[in-house]
Parts: sequence; C-alpha cells; structure tokens
Amino acid sequence: MFRDVEELPPKGDEVLPKIAAACRSDLHIIDGRTPMPPGFSLGHGYTGWAKQPGDGLTGHDKGDAMRVSCGGTPLATAPATRWTGSARVS
Repeated sequence: MFRDVEELPPKGDEVLPKIAAACRSDLHIIDGRTPMPPGFSLGHGYTGWAKQPGDGLTGHDKGDAMRVSCGGTPLATAPATRWTGSARVS
C-alpha cells in the first residue's frame, strides 16, 4: 500500500529533490516483484534536480542536477558526484 505524505521543507544542509529517475529496485518494489515490510521507504537511489535547498546548504542552488546513490551496486559505486551541475531546470 502506498500513500502520499506531507512534503516538509528541507532543514540545514538537506535538499528537497525533484526526482527524474528512480533505481530499478524501487520499481520492482512498487510493482510487487520484491516484497518489503510495511513502512519501507523508497528512494535509495535516484537522479533529479534540487527543488528546494535547505538554508544551510552552500555551493548548490535550486535547479542543480543531482544523483543520490545507495552505493550497493557497481553502477552506484562508479565514479560520479552527487551534484553533477550539468543541467538546470527552473
């Protein structure tokens, strides 16, 4: 069962992301191929943009491209930065 949750503003050095693509394992969970216990949170690996940076985050702005990785797969551990800065959206 999935439900929407309240979108809270980021604090300090956190960032609220706008997700463009999710890890395939999250999609397996959504379509029921990988069962998970109630309360499991999706989103351990994704790409997107910074929708709203927290007040304490420096060096990154709204619209900066980003990649967040769990580090658990060869692709996730490939050399890359969390903030690619290669694209901007408004």
